[in-house]
Amino acid sequence: MSSGQKNLYTTSLTMSWRSGTVSHSVLTVWVIPLVRQSQSFPGTRNSYSPVWPGYVFYNLSSGWYCARVTPRDDRCDFDGCQPRSSHTKLLTDPKETSVPPPAPSMVPVVVGSAVAVVLAGIVLACCVLKRCPVIGGLSVAYSKVNQMVKLGEPQVALLAWSPYGPHGAEFVPIISAFKKILKSYSRCQVYDYLDLLSLPGEHLQHLLVSPTSWIDALLADTTVKIILVGNEGSKLRQAEGMLPAMDHKHTHFPGQSNPHDSMLFPYLLRRLQDSPHLAGDYSRIFHVRFSDVSDATAELDGIVSWTRYRLPEHLRKLTLSLHGRTEECNIDDPSSEMLQDLNNALAAHPQNRIQNGSSVTKSLLNSDQTSNGTTNYRHVQSATTDFT
Repeated sequence: MSSGQKNLYTTSLTMSWRSGTVSHSVLTVWVIPLVRQSQSFPGTRNSYSPVWPGYVFYNLSSGWYCARVTPRDDRCDFDGCQPRSSHTKLLTDPKETSVPPPAPSMVPVVVGSAVAVVLAGIVLACCVLKRCPVIGGLSVAYSKVNQMVKLGEPQVALLAWSPYGPHGAEFVPIISAFKKILKSYSRCQVYDYLDLLSLPGEHLQHLLVSPTSWIDALLADTTVKIILVGNEGSKLRQAEGMLPAMDHKHTHFPGQSNPHDSMLFPYLLRRLQDSPHLAGDYSRIFHVRFSDVSDATAELDGIVSWTRYRLPEHLRKLTLSLHGRTEECNIDDPSSEMLQDLNNALAAHPQNRIQNGSSVTKSLLNSDQTSNGTTNYRHVQSATTDFT
Protein backbone atom coordinates (compact mmCIF):
# COMPACT_ATOMS: atom_id res chain seq x y z
CA MET A 1 0.00 0.00 0.00
CA SER A 2 1.24 3.49 -0.73
CA SER A 3 -0.03 6.89 0.22
CA GLY A 4 1.26 10.38 -0.44
CA GLN A 5 0.32 13.98 0.28
CA LYS A 6 1.65 17.20 -1.09
CA ASN A 7 1.81 20.16 1.26
CA LEU A 8 4.37 22.69 2.05
CA TYR A 9 6.88 19.92 1.81
CA THR A 10 6.78 17.08 -0.64
CA THR A 11 6.51 13.83 1.28
CA SER A 12 6.18 10.25 0.10
CA LEU A 13 5.60 7.00 1.97
CA THR A 14 5.77 3.43 0.73
CA MET A 15 4.60 0.64 3.01
CA SER A 16 4.24 -3.10 2.45
CA TRP A 17 3.24 -5.96 4.72
CA ARG A 18 2.84 -9.69 4.79
CA SER A 19 0.22 -11.93 6.22
CA GLY A 20 1.26 -13.66 9.40
CA THR A 21 -0.01 -15.65 12.33
CA VAL A 22 -1.31 -12.87 14.58
CA SER A 23 -4.57 -14.09 16.09
CA HIS A 24 -6.35 -10.66 16.00
CA SER A 25 -6.95 -7.88 13.51
CA VAL A 26 -6.42 -4.37 14.94
CA LEU A 27 -5.41 -1.02 13.58
CA THR A 28 -1.69 -0.95 13.80
CA VAL A 29 -0.01 2.45 14.01
CA TRP A 30 3.63 2.88 13.29
CA VAL A 31 5.38 6.21 13.92
CA ILE A 32 8.26 6.58 11.53
CA PRO A 33 10.75 9.43 12.00
CA LEU A 34 11.22 11.80 9.10
CA VAL A 35 14.56 11.74 7.38
CA ARG A 36 15.67 14.85 5.62
CA GLN A 37 17.88 14.94 2.64
CA SER A 38 19.20 18.14 1.10
CA GLN A 39 20.28 18.66 -2.40
CA SER A 40 21.96 21.74 -3.96
CA PHE A 41 21.38 22.59 -7.48
CA PRO A 42 23.47 25.23 -9.24
CA GLY A 43 21.72 28.56 -9.56
CA THR A 44 18.96 27.64 -7.10
CA ARG A 45 18.31 27.90 -3.41
CA ASN A 46 18.71 24.96 -1.14
CA SER A 47 15.53 22.90 -0.91
CA TYR A 48 14.61 20.22 1.57
CA SER A 49 12.94 17.00 0.49
CA PRO A 50 11.73 14.78 3.31
CA VAL A 51 11.91 11.08 2.49
CA TRP A 52 9.97 8.36 4.27
CA PRO A 53 11.80 5.10 4.26
CA GLY A 54 9.89 1.95 3.35
CA TYR A 55 8.71 -0.28 6.18
CA VAL A 56 7.53 -3.85 6.17
CA PHE A 57 4.77 -5.18 8.48
CA TYR A 58 5.07 -8.82 9.57
CA ASN A 59 2.78 -11.40 11.19
CA LEU A 60 -0.51 -9.79 10.25
CA SER A 61 -3.64 -11.88 10.42
CA SER A 62 -6.56 -11.48 8.06
CA GLY A 63 -8.69 -8.35 8.51
CA TRP A 64 -8.95 -4.67 7.64
CA TYR A 65 -5.84 -2.50 8.03
CA CYS A 66 -4.72 1.10 7.44
CA ALA A 67 -1.40 2.89 7.94
CA ARG A 68 -1.37 6.07 10.03
CA VAL A 69 1.60 8.36 9.61
CA THR A 70 2.39 11.03 12.20
CA PRO A 71 5.17 13.40 11.15
CA ARG A 72 7.58 14.39 13.90
CA ASP A 73 9.46 17.60 13.14
CA ASP A 74 10.49 20.79 14.93
CA ARG A 75 8.45 22.75 12.48
CA CYS A 76 5.26 21.10 13.69
CA ASP A 77 2.97 23.01 16.03
CA PHE A 78 3.07 22.55 19.70
CA ASP A 79 0.31 19.91 19.44
CA GLY A 80 2.22 18.12 16.70
CA CYS A 81 1.60 17.71 13.00
CA GLN A 82 -1.64 16.32 11.77
CA PRO A 83 -1.53 12.54 11.27
CA ARG A 84 -2.34 11.14 7.92
CA SER A 85 -4.07 7.81 7.40
CA SER A 86 -4.15 5.56 4.42
CA HIS A 87 -7.21 3.92 3.00
CA THR A 88 -8.24 0.72 4.69
CA LYS A 89 -7.14 -2.51 3.10
CA LEU A 90 -8.65 -5.99 3.53
CA LEU A 91 -6.09 -8.68 4.08
CA THR A 92 -7.18 -12.28 3.51
CA ASP A 93 -5.41 -15.55 4.21
CA PRO A 94 -3.47 -16.80 1.21
CA LYS A 95 -5.05 -19.69 -0.66
CA GLU A 96 -3.29 -22.98 -0.15
CA THR A 97 -2.21 -24.59 -3.34
CA SER A 98 -2.32 -28.37 -3.16
CA VAL A 99 -1.03 -30.78 -5.74
CA PRO A 100 -3.95 -32.87 -7.01
CA PRO A 101 -3.52 -36.60 -6.35
CA PRO A 102 -2.56 -38.69 -9.37
CA ALA A 103 -5.42 -40.22 -11.25
CA PRO A 104 -5.98 -43.87 -10.30
CA SER A 105 -4.76 -46.46 -12.78
CA MET A 106 -7.47 -48.06 -14.88
CA VAL A 107 -5.60 -51.37 -15.30
CA PRO A 108 -6.89 -53.01 -12.06
CA VAL A 109 -10.42 -51.87 -12.87
CA VAL A 110 -10.25 -53.34 -16.35
CA VAL A 111 -8.75 -56.63 -15.11
CA GLY A 112 -11.28 -56.93 -12.30
CA SER A 113 -14.14 -56.28 -14.68
CA ALA A 114 -12.84 -58.92 -17.10
CA VAL A 115 -12.52 -61.52 -14.33
CA ALA A 116 -16.01 -60.72 -13.07
CA VAL A 117 -17.45 -61.12 -16.56
CA VAL A 118 -15.70 -64.48 -17.05
CA LEU A 119 -16.89 -65.80 -13.68
CA ALA A 120 -20.40 -64.64 -14.37
CA GLY A 121 -20.30 -66.43 -17.73
CA ILE A 122 -19.10 -69.66 -16.11
CA VAL A 123 -21.80 -69.54 -13.45
CA LEU A 124 -24.45 -68.81 -16.05
CA ALA A 125 -23.23 -71.67 -18.25
CA CYS A 126 -23.29 -74.10 -15.32
CA CYS A 127 -26.82 -73.05 -14.42
CA VAL A 128 -27.98 -73.47 -18.00
CA LEU A 129 -26.35 -76.88 -18.37
CA LYS A 130 -27.80 -78.05 -15.08
CA ARG A 131 -31.32 -76.96 -15.90
CA CYS A 132 -31.22 -77.91 -19.58
CA PRO A 133 -29.43 -81.26 -20.11
CA VAL A 134 -30.43 -81.20 -23.78
CA ILE A 135 -29.74 -77.98 -25.72
CA GLY A 136 -30.62 -77.80 -29.38
CA GLY A 137 -30.38 -81.56 -29.86
CA LEU A 138 -26.96 -81.73 -28.11
CA SER A 139 -27.01 -84.16 -25.21
CA VAL A 140 -24.92 -83.26 -22.19
CA ALA A 141 -23.67 -86.28 -20.27
CA TYR A 142 -21.75 -86.35 -17.01
CA SER A 143 -19.34 -89.06 -15.96
CA LYS A 144 -17.21 -89.51 -12.87
CA VAL A 145 -13.49 -89.56 -13.54
CA ASN A 146 -11.38 -91.39 -11.00
CA GLN A 147 -7.86 -90.12 -10.68
CA MET A 148 -5.28 -92.86 -10.91
CA VAL A 149 -3.67 -93.44 -7.53
CA LYS A 150 -0.18 -94.80 -7.92
CA LEU A 151 1.21 -97.54 -5.72
CA GLY A 152 4.21 -95.44 -4.81
CA GLU A 153 7.79 -96.51 -4.23
CA PRO A 154 8.77 -100.20 -4.51
CA GLN A 155 7.92 -102.13 -1.36
CA VAL A 156 10.53 -104.37 0.27
CA ALA A 157 9.11 -107.84 0.95
CA LEU A 158 10.69 -110.94 2.48
CA LEU A 159 9.44 -114.04 0.66
CA ALA A 160 9.50 -117.05 3.01
CA TRP A 161 8.73 -120.50 1.68
CA SER A 162 10.11 -124.04 1.91
CA PRO A 163 11.04 -126.46 -0.87
CA TYR A 164 10.79 -129.26 1.67
CA GLY A 165 8.79 -132.36 0.76
CA PRO A 166 8.60 -134.84 -2.09
CA HIS A 167 7.52 -132.18 -4.63
CA GLY A 168 9.75 -129.33 -3.47
CA ALA A 169 11.81 -129.25 -6.65
CA GLU A 170 8.66 -128.84 -8.77
CA PHE A 171 7.65 -125.87 -6.62
CA VAL A 172 10.76 -123.83 -7.53
CA PRO A 173 9.43 -122.69 -10.98
CA ILE A 174 6.21 -121.50 -9.30
CA ILE A 175 8.15 -119.33 -6.84
CA SER A 176 10.35 -117.95 -9.64
CA ALA A 177 7.29 -116.91 -11.69
CA PHE A 178 5.67 -115.46 -8.55
CA LYS A 179 8.72 -113.30 -7.81
CA LYS A 180 8.63 -111.89 -11.34
CA ILE A 181 5.00 -110.85 -10.80
CA LEU A 182 5.85 -109.28 -7.44
CA LYS A 183 8.55 -107.19 -9.11
CA SER A 184 6.71 -106.15 -12.28
CA TYR A 185 3.08 -105.96 -11.19
CA SER A 186 3.16 -105.52 -7.40
CA ARG A 187 6.19 -103.20 -7.46
CA CYS A 188 8.06 -105.10 -4.74
CA GLN A 189 11.74 -105.59 -4.07
CA VAL A 190 11.80 -109.26 -3.09
CA TYR A 191 14.27 -110.68 -0.57
CA ASP A 192 14.56 -114.49 -0.86
CA TYR A 193 17.13 -116.14 1.42
CA LEU A 194 17.01 -119.24 -0.83
CA ASP A 195 18.06 -117.04 -3.78
CA LEU A 196 21.18 -115.19 -2.67
CA LEU A 197 21.30 -113.16 -5.90
CA SER A 198 18.06 -111.43 -4.90
CA LEU A 199 19.69 -109.80 -1.85
CA PRO A 200 21.53 -106.45 -1.84
CA GLY A 201 25.21 -106.59 -0.93
CA GLU A 202 24.88 -105.52 2.70
CA HIS A 203 21.98 -107.93 3.31
CA LEU A 204 23.88 -110.80 1.70
CA GLN A 205 26.89 -110.13 3.92
CA HIS A 206 24.68 -109.99 7.02
CA LEU A 207 22.93 -113.24 6.06
CA LEU A 208 26.17 -115.13 5.51
CA VAL A 209 27.65 -113.93 8.81
CA SER A 210 24.59 -114.43 11.02
CA PRO A 211 21.42 -115.80 9.36
CA THR A 212 19.14 -115.59 12.40
CA SER A 213 20.32 -112.06 13.22
CA TRP A 214 19.45 -111.08 9.65
CA ILE A 215 15.89 -112.43 10.15
CA ASP A 216 15.58 -110.51 13.43
CA ALA A 217 16.71 -107.28 11.73
CA LEU A 218 14.03 -107.65 9.05
CA LEU A 219 11.33 -108.37 11.63
CA ALA A 220 12.36 -105.27 13.57
CA ASP A 221 12.09 -103.10 10.45
CA THR A 222 8.40 -102.18 10.27
CA THR A 223 8.71 -101.12 6.62
CA VAL A 224 9.53 -104.67 5.49
CA LYS A 225 6.57 -106.88 4.57
CA ILE A 226 6.62 -110.65 5.15
CA ILE A 227 5.02 -112.96 2.55
CA LEU A 228 4.55 -116.54 3.78
CA VAL A 229 3.79 -119.19 1.16
CA GLY A 230 1.65 -122.06 2.37
CA ASN A 231 2.61 -125.29 0.63
CA GLU A 232 3.42 -128.83 1.62
CA GLY A 233 7.01 -127.95 2.55
CA SER A 234 5.98 -125.02 4.77
CA LYS A 235 3.38 -127.16 6.52
CA LEU A 236 5.89 -129.95 7.12
CA ARG A 237 8.38 -127.46 8.64
CA GLN A 238 5.72 -126.08 10.98
CA ALA A 239 4.64 -129.59 11.99
CA GLU A 240 8.23 -130.52 12.84
CA GLY A 241 8.52 -127.45 15.05
CA MET A 242 5.43 -128.47 17.03
CA LEU A 243 6.87 -131.86 18.01
CA PRO A 244 8.85 -132.24 21.25
CA ALA A 245 12.57 -131.97 20.83
CA MET A 246 13.09 -135.68 21.53
CA ASP A 247 10.72 -136.62 18.71
CA HIS A 248 12.48 -134.59 16.00
CA LYS A 249 13.24 -137.23 13.40
CA HIS A 250 13.38 -135.61 10.00
CA THR A 251 12.31 -137.42 6.88
CA HIS A 252 15.01 -137.16 4.26
CA PHE A 253 13.95 -136.18 0.76
CA PRO A 254 16.48 -136.69 -2.02
CA GLY A 255 18.10 -133.56 -3.43
CA GLN A 256 17.07 -131.29 -0.53
CA SER A 257 19.98 -130.07 1.57
CA ASN A 258 19.61 -126.27 1.73
CA PRO A 259 20.79 -125.19 5.20
CA HIS A 260 18.97 -121.84 5.01
CA ASP A 261 15.67 -123.63 4.47
CA SER A 262 16.13 -126.02 7.40
CA MET A 263 17.34 -123.22 9.67
CA LEU A 264 15.62 -119.95 8.72
CA PHE A 265 12.08 -121.01 7.88
CA PRO A 266 11.48 -122.80 11.23
CA TYR A 267 13.23 -119.92 13.02
CA LEU A 268 10.97 -117.37 11.33
CA LEU A 269 7.87 -119.37 12.31
CA ARG A 270 9.01 -119.57 15.93
CA ARG A 271 9.70 -115.81 16.07
CA LEU A 272 6.24 -115.09 14.71
CA GLN A 273 4.50 -117.53 17.04
CA ASP A 274 6.41 -116.13 20.03
CA SER A 275 5.20 -112.62 19.15
CA PRO A 276 1.38 -112.70 18.91
CA HIS A 277 1.20 -109.01 18.08
CA LEU A 278 3.48 -109.63 15.09
CA ALA A 279 1.79 -112.85 14.00
CA GLY A 280 -1.52 -110.96 13.97
CA ASP A 281 -0.23 -107.86 12.19
CA TYR A 282 -2.28 -107.96 8.99
CA SER A 283 -0.49 -104.90 7.62
CA ARG A 284 2.91 -106.68 7.58
CA ILE A 285 2.30 -110.43 7.41
CA PHE A 286 0.63 -111.88 4.29
CA HIS A 287 -0.22 -115.57 3.93
CA VAL A 288 -0.62 -116.81 0.36
CA ARG A 289 -1.11 -120.18 -1.29
CA PHE A 290 -1.41 -121.32 -4.87
CA SER A 291 -4.87 -122.82 -5.03
CA ASP A 292 -4.17 -124.93 -8.13
CA VAL A 293 -1.52 -127.03 -6.34
CA SER A 294 -2.17 -126.48 -2.59
CA ASP A 295 -5.50 -126.76 -0.81
CA ALA A 296 -6.50 -125.29 2.54
CA THR A 297 -4.70 -128.06 4.44
CA ALA A 298 -1.36 -126.54 3.41
CA GLU A 299 -2.05 -123.28 5.25
CA LEU A 300 0.05 -122.39 8.28
CA ASP A 301 -1.61 -122.26 11.69
CA GLY A 302 -1.67 -119.31 14.09
CA ILE A 303 -0.41 -116.65 11.69
CA VAL A 304 -2.79 -113.95 10.33
CA SER A 305 -5.51 -116.56 10.60
CA TRP A 306 -8.37 -114.47 9.24
CA THR A 307 -6.85 -113.27 5.98
CA ARG A 308 -5.50 -115.67 3.38
CA TYR A 309 -4.78 -114.88 -0.25
CA ARG A 310 -5.39 -117.46 -2.98
CA LEU A 311 -3.18 -117.02 -6.02
CA PRO A 312 -3.44 -116.07 -8.76
CA GLU A 313 -7.06 -115.03 -8.00
CA HIS A 314 -6.15 -112.47 -5.32
CA LEU A 315 -3.02 -110.93 -6.87
CA ARG A 316 -4.62 -107.51 -7.16
CA LYS A 317 -5.86 -107.54 -3.55
CA LEU A 318 -2.46 -108.74 -2.35
CA THR A 319 -0.76 -105.90 -4.24
CA LEU A 320 -3.05 -103.29 -2.73
CA SER A 321 -2.50 -104.67 0.77
CA LEU A 322 1.28 -104.74 0.37
CA HIS A 323 1.23 -101.01 -0.43
CA GLY A 324 -1.44 -100.12 2.15
CA ARG A 325 -3.94 -99.09 -0.52
CA THR A 326 -7.71 -99.57 -0.56
CA GLU A 327 -9.97 -100.73 -3.37
CA GLU A 328 -10.31 -97.10 -4.48
CA CYS A 329 -6.78 -97.36 -5.86
CA ASN A 330 -7.56 -97.83 -9.53
CA ILE A 331 -5.07 -100.45 -10.69
CA ASP A 332 -5.84 -103.06 -13.30
CA ASP A 333 -5.77 -106.79 -12.76
CA PRO A 334 -2.60 -108.51 -13.94
CA SER A 335 -2.64 -109.25 -17.64
CA SER A 336 -2.59 -112.73 -19.10
CA GLU A 337 0.96 -112.11 -20.31
CA MET A 338 2.11 -111.45 -16.75
CA LEU A 339 0.45 -114.64 -15.55
CA GLN A 340 1.64 -116.85 -18.41
CA ASP A 341 4.81 -118.12 -16.68
CA LEU A 342 2.96 -118.67 -13.41
CA ASN A 343 0.12 -120.57 -15.06
CA ASN A 344 2.59 -122.75 -16.97
CA ALA A 345 4.48 -123.58 -13.76
CA LEU A 346 1.25 -124.40 -11.93
CA ALA A 347 0.09 -126.62 -14.78
CA ALA A 348 3.39 -128.54 -14.73
CA HIS A 349 3.26 -129.24 -11.00
CA PRO A 350 2.39 -132.88 -10.21
CA GLN A 351 -0.15 -131.78 -7.60
CA ASN A 352 -2.14 -129.62 -10.00
CA ARG A 353 -5.79 -130.21 -9.12
CA ILE A 354 -6.99 -129.92 -12.72
CA GLN A 355 -4.83 -132.88 -13.75
CA ASN A 356 -5.32 -135.00 -10.63
CA GLY A 357 -8.83 -133.94 -9.63
CA SER A 358 -7.67 -133.10 -6.10
CA SER A 359 -4.51 -132.10 -4.30
CA VAL A 360 -2.29 -134.77 -2.77
CA THR A 361 -1.17 -132.44 0.00
CA LYS A 362 -3.83 -133.73 2.34
CA SER A 363 -2.83 -137.38 1.83
CA LEU A 364 0.76 -136.48 2.63
CA LEU A 365 -0.03 -134.58 5.81
CA ASN A 366 -2.85 -136.67 7.26
CA SER A 367 -0.97 -139.95 7.64
CA ASP A 368 -0.29 -141.16 11.17
CA GLN A 369 3.11 -141.50 12.72
CA THR A 370 4.28 -145.09 12.17
CA SER A 371 5.37 -147.29 15.00
CA ASN A 372 8.85 -147.91 13.58
CA GLY A 373 9.94 -144.32 14.24
CA THR A 374 9.57 -142.98 10.71
CA THR A 375 8.16 -139.51 11.10
CA ASN A 376 4.99 -138.63 9.23
CA TYR A 377 2.77 -135.76 10.40
CA ARG A 378 -0.89 -135.48 11.22
CA HIS A 379 -2.39 -132.24 10.00
CA VAL A 380 -4.58 -130.31 12.41
CA GLN A 381 -7.47 -128.87 10.38
CA SER A 382 -7.33 -125.06 10.31
CA ALA A 383 -10.42 -123.12 11.28
CA THR A 384 -9.58 -120.23 9.01
CA THR A 385 -11.16 -119.29 5.71
CA ASP A 386 -9.69 -117.94 2.51
CA PHE A 387 -9.62 -114.23 1.75
CA THR A 388 -12.59 -113.34 -0.38
